This record gives sequence, structure tokens and C-alpha cells, in this order.
Amino acid sequence: MKSMLRNLFRYLTYQTFAPGTLLRETYEAFKAVLMHNRAGMELMTEIETIYHEQRKVDLSQVQALCERLSAEVSAIVEQLNLMSPIAYAELPAYCKKITFYITLALETMHYDFRPPYVIALRDIPRNGEAVAGGKSWRLSSIKRELGLPVPDGFAVTASAFRYLIESNNLKHEIDAELSQLDVYNAAQLEAVATRLSGLLMEADVPDDIAHEILAASDLITSGDATVRFAVRSSAVGEDGPFSFAGQHRSVLNASADGLLFAYKQVIASKYSPQALHYRIGNGLIDVDMPMAVLFLPMLHAESAGVIYTADPNDASVKTVAIHAVRGLGEALVSGMVSAERYEVTRDIPPKCIRHTKGKQADKTIIGDSQSLVVVPVAESGQTSPLLSDDDCRVLGDWALQMENYFAGPMDIEWCRDNDKGLMILQARPLHITHEAGPYPRFQLPADVKTLMRHGVRAAGGCASGPVFVLAPDRSIDEIPQGSVLVAVAASPELSVVTHRLVAAVFEVGSPAGHFASIARECGLPMMVQARGAMDLLSDGLVVTVDADHARICEGELSELCRTDKQRKDEFLESPFRKKVRMALDLISPLTLTDTLSSNFTPAGCRTLHDIIRFCHERAMHEMFSLGRHGKAMSGSARRILTRLPIVLYLHDISGETLRGRSSESSIAAEEIDHRLFQAFLSGLNHPDIYWPPQLLHIDWKQLEQAESGGIVGLDSPLLASFAILSNDYLNLNMRFGYHFAVIDSLCSGRDEESYVMFSFKGGGSEQAGIMLRVLFLITVLKHHGFQVTTKGDFVEAELTHCNAEKVLNMLNMIGALLGCTRLLDYVLQDEASVSLLAERFLAGDYNFAHLHKLHAEDGGPNRGRI
Repeated sequence: MKSMLRNLFRYLTYQTFAPGTLLRETYEAFKAVLMHNRAGMELMTEIETIYHEQRKVDLSQVQALCERLSAEVSAIVEQLNLMSPIAYAELPAYCKKITFYITLALETMHYDFRPPYVIALRDIPRNGEAVAGGKSWRLSSIKRELGLPVPDGFAVTASAFRYLIESNNLKHEIDAELSQLDVYNAAQLEAVATRLSGLLMEADVPDDIAHEILAASDLITSGDATVRFAVRSSAVGEDGPFSFAGQHRSVLNASADGLLFAYKQVIASKYSPQALHYRIGNGLIDVDMPMAVLFLPMLHAESAGVIYTADPNDASVKTVAIHAVRGLGEALVSGMVSAERYEVTRDIPPKCIRHTKGKQADKTIIGDSQSLVVVPVAESGQTSPLLSDDDCRVLGDWALQMENYFAGPMDIEWCRDNDKGLMILQARPLHITHEAGPYPRFQLPADVKTLMRHGVRAAGGCASGPVFVLAPDRSIDEIPQGSVLVAVAASPELSVVTHRLVAAVFEVGSPAGHFASIARECGLPMMVQARGAMDLLSDGLVVTVDADHARICEGELSELCRTDKQRKDEFLESPFRKKVRMALDLISPLTLTDTLSSNFTPAGCRTLHDIIRFCHERAMHEMFSLGRHGKAMSGSARRILTRLPIVLYLHDISGETLRGRSSESSIAAEEIDHRLFQAFLSGLNHPDIYWPPQLLHIDWKQLEQAESGGIVGLDSPLLASFAILSNDYLNLNMRFGYHFAVIDSLCSGRDEESYVMFSFKGGGSEQAGIMLRVLFLITVLKHHGFQVTTKGDFVEAELTHCNAEKVLNMLNMIGALLGCTRLLDYVLQDEASVSLLAERFLAGDYNFAHLHKLHAEDGGPNRGRI
């Protein structure tokens, strides 16, 4: 309200005492409207492009764009109110309302950071997934509800993570980095990940959190300094519908005095390149996934592995698959070794019915220091079975209990400790391919060469493309779009390039590896244990990978690659997309399409696009109406001297057009260095246009009113035409006898800003003649692409988004149009004569002299005025 009153007072003061200043400031406000309009439209387009092109960016980028858009629209509203403080006084309120709802649509949940910060595994509540994350919560349930063997441990909660972010004031810096991130730009992704991870590694763990972590670890170690810990991510939302398999860091074999450092390493991995790529690629929101962390004592694993209670690629398989490796399971999930596989029935009790042997030359074990070490396996033990029939029965029974409890197929990690025997380390939902098989084997044409017939399907599907061999001396950044990746091992770090791949083939690995989980989620056909692939498949060779049947063929076999295998893109229904759609509903739709509608008001604005449109239209109207200030500002205007029989005054609102010119009260037309004015004057001054030498073209109606009350000079500004100029702007108010024309044009160098507007009203003849001239004007203007509206004898025309050449040509044409038609209302007889004259004019024939002479000979009004 104060701002509105201040603007109104200033406006009225200038209107009364300094109209020239008011004109200059009105023009500057108009220019600002155009500038903010352009910026606002660009921002709106960017937000629309993100949504409609399905760009995968962080929500903070859209929030930042919307904040900038709201600021630009608010600035447009402010500048329009500077131009006319009274007419649009209610517009700011509608603008604030819409921007508030946009902020609300994009708002994320407000999480608190109150205790508990550390909670024992057994004490995690039954509804505690949002407290301790999915990994910790499920282990707690397995331990407490099912009574299965799970190590004692504790979780550092999501509240602790938020508390650390808040206490170190990191939220703004994190959002600023994420708002600029392009996850498909490898160099930028790496740089942003490094900076964000660095912020968390440099952060201080709040004292109360640090104290609780150390106290909880003491309860587990009981003072035994040899006890080490596995510190693992348990982010909210991880191990759920989106697995985040291998995307976050696990710190293994951490000593008790290194737990705080290990904790920061895990939470920092929330912003690793692969975690950022995965989260943003799936449309998940950063603040919705705070990083809880699970602490478990390390076990001295003789063997370890993964259990799938269903086949993720083939719904017809009715067995439980147990994968096993020697030593710690890290080598299995990281894709570095090929595991043994045991197929177990779903009977009670389960029974092993098939054993696929593996060969493992090395195994990973706990080292003496805070590290893991890889040691060789004796030749005699490399192929010996890791599980007995009884082990398979126990693990199968546990797996089915967990599947029943969690009501769905499960992906379970287990190990055999030297002292404690079989233990459960993790359980999460198993992602099943929507189009799970079985798949009929396609009979290959006789001329198709099969390059490989061995290997194991890790993720089903079939695809063709050129081979990229990831040799040790090559970087994943070199992988081109549409490649079939061939590598030794399926490292989880490869998840950052899944969008570039059509298929992946690895010499070692297991369907139970982390990258296999990611491949199944994104619908990437993948084979493992394809021994010799690095040598058999040459770089650049086009192949077809049929992962469903574990074969690779030479060439592109489109009939083999079933399109119905394509997995639904979960991104399209993601939280990110839903929020952006809600915001766009308040941004993009344009409901104010009819400027003549009674709803074209501030109250009619429903979106930011409506406000932009309304402000642009009304700002154009305000500038187009500058002539109403003509009389008031005449004292600072200069008379333009021209050979034409018109009285024309100039007001330079920029102070630049006449810089260095004579300070006399008049100036020759040819001295005015202004391309828009000169283009118009050139048309008006066309040599074919007839100007009666004894007829002075002034405002005769105004003259009659003035003469009834006193004496007035014929060169008075009261009767004259006015030109208002700035560097790239022209406003002309032309008074010819009993009609009045306004020309308004901007030629800014930007096609989207530049325009020509023209209005015409009045005449001295009978109404029929006036309306015939209106028809003539409409015909000519529409031919040149103008949008024309009429109300009685009032003609209004607009041409927007013009380049500079078009603007100048149209101003020249309008000049000629005014010169040719100033007295046509007296001589036009019918529509046929209108059509004939319009054709002549459009053909460049401006010689209407015989019509004007005829009018003069017939004794037109004010004949002989000079």
C-alpha cells in the first residue's frame, strides 16, 4: 500500500509540474517491462522444456528457476504500476497469490532434527523406516519379529543427518550446487559430487551426535579394541521401490576410534557421482532422502552371499536362488567374482535341487588394520562347495520367512561367521522385471553368426549396437551413446553411464551384483560370466545381445529385439515430475487471450503467463496513449521544420537523439538522426503523394473550439502533431483535419520485442465515407500482416515480433498510408472504389492527387486555411 501511494504521489506531481520527466520515466518503465517480459518468458520456457523434454534435473533447479520467474513477473507488475499507479493497483496482490501457490507446489517436506540421533537396532520402532532408513528398519524387524540371527548394532538416524546439515549451515550450498547440475555432463557431475562430498567431509559432527555414536559403539565392543565395524548407508527411501544398489558407500573394518570419520564418509556418499545420477535420474527429491547410517560389528566371514526368493527375470522359475562366495560378500556384490549358485525349492523344509559350481581364486577378508585384504584361495579349495544341503535348507527357510513377513520377493545378504555361524546382514525388496519371462527362443536365420553362446543372464532383454570395449587404459567418459559395453567386471560405478548403453556384457560377475540390480531397474539387458568377451568382441563391431538366452550375435537383429521388453520409465510418475506439473499449472496456461474481454483484468489472471500477457498488453496501451500528454509537455518540445504543410513538434525523452544539435526551438527534419522517424517521414514525404499548397494540416476540430473562446496561432501545439522519440522508440500523434492517428513502434534489435502499432479515428465527411476509409485501412493493414480490430470508425492495428527491416518498412508504409488517405472519406463512393484504390496502393502507386484535387474543387471544409 505504501509503495502504491508513493508511486501515485510521484506520478501526480510529475504530471502537474514536470510532464517531460513523466514521459521519460514512463518510457523507462515501459522498457523495463519489455526487459522483464523477455526474461520471464525465457524462464517459463526453460521450466516447460525441463518438463516436456523429460529432463532429469534436481528439484532445486526448478525451484531456483521459479524463484527467478516470480521475481521477473513481480518486476513487470511494479514497472506497469509506475506507468499508471491507479489503473492496476490491485495487480500486485494477484501476483503474490499465484507465486505463493507455486512455492507451495514445489515445497518439500519440512523435517525436524530432534532426537533420537542414535538408536539400537533392537529398539527401532515398527514404523521406524523414516527414522532409521529401510536397511536398519528391516534388520531390526528380522531380529525382533522373526527371531533370526542378526548382529547387534545401532543406527544413526535421519534426524542426525538433518541436524548435521543444519548445524553446519550446508543446505543453501547444497541446493546451489544441485540447481546447476547436469547429471549427463560427466565432468560437471564429477566436479559437483566432489564439492558436495567435500562439504560433508569437512563438516563437524555435532557433539551430542558424536557422543551418542561412541557410547553406542562402547556397548557393543565392551572395551575390546579389536572389534571393528561395518558402517553402511541406510538412507530413507533406499532399498525400497528404488534400490540404490551400490550407489552409496559402505565403510568396512572401521575401528572404534574411526567411527566418526567413517560416518562422514557414508553420509558424504549421498552426493557421489553415481548416487546423484541415480537419484536425479529417477526423479527423487534430495531432502526426502536423508541419510541414516547403520553400524554393525564386522564378522569374520568364511563365506557370504545373496539370496533371491524369486527370479527377477523369469516369473516361471519357482525356486529360491542362493549365491555364495568365499570370504566377505563384497567381491560378489561389487561384481568382481562369479559366485556359486544353489537352487532351493519353496517346500517346507526347502531342498537344494541344483548346484552350479564356481571357481574362485581369491577371496576378501578382514585385515589387521582398518582395511580389507584380498588373499589367494588354495587350489584345492577353489571349486569345493561352500554350502551343505543343511545350509541350503536353513537359508531357504529363513528367506521364505522374510518373504512372507515383508509380503513380497526379497533380496537378502547373508554370511557364515567363523564363530556365530549363518547370519543375516541385509534384506530388501527384490525388483522383478515387469515383463518377466519365460521367453521363446527365436530361431536365428542361417546366415547369422553367433559370436558367444555362453554366459549368464543378469538382466533380461535384447538390444543391438556397436561394441565399446572398456580396456584398462580407457575411461567410461569415452563411452558413446547407444553402445554395447564390454568389460571385465560389473562395477557399481558404471551406473553413471547406463543412459548411454543399450546392453552390457561382463566376463565375470553375478546376477546378484549391485550393477545387475541397477540394470534390471532401468531395463538394460546384461550378461555376466561371458568369459573371453573382451577378446571375442572387437571395438565398434555391431552386435545383438540376447541376454534372455545368453547369446551374442553379429549384426543388428531387429526382429530379435522385442519392443515389448521396454520397462516403464518410473521417472514419468516420479515425485519430481508431479511437483513440476503442479507448478506449471500455475505458470504456463494462458487464459487471458482476448484483450477486449471483460475478464481481461487483474482479477482475471490465473497464472504467471496471464500476468505477463496482461502487463505487456497494458504497458503497450500506456505507451500507445502517450499523446494524451502532448499539450502538457509542449513547453519542452521543439518544432520540426519540414516542407510538408503540417505542424509537428518533437520531444526527445532519451536525451540522446538530439545530443549535440542546435539548442534553437526548432530543428530541420533532416537533422533528426532517428531511423524510425526518418522511415515514417520518408513514407509521408513520398514524391507521389499530393499535398495541397494552400492547406495546412492541423487539428481543425481543436481550432474551432479554440476560436470560439479566443485567439490561437496556427502553429500552436494545441493544434499540432507530436513525435516522441528515444533511441529505439517512436510515438507519433498525427492530427490531420478531423481525424487523428497514433503510431507507436519499438525496434530494439530483438525480434521478439520489436513491434509497430497504429490507430486511426475520425473524419470530416458523412459516416458512410468515414466507414469506407476504415475498410480501405483494414484491407491494406491486413495485407501486411497486421492484426486489426475496429470499433465504429476506430481502427487499431498491431504487428509484433518483427525484425528491424520489417519495422522500418512498415513505418514507411504507414507514412505513405496517412499521406494518401487523409481526405479519402470525402471521395470514396462504394466498396468497389475501396478495392480499386487498395490494389493501387499495395502495388506502390501513391498518386491519389486527382482525388484530393477533386475534393478541393468541390469546396472541402476549411478550404483556403493557411
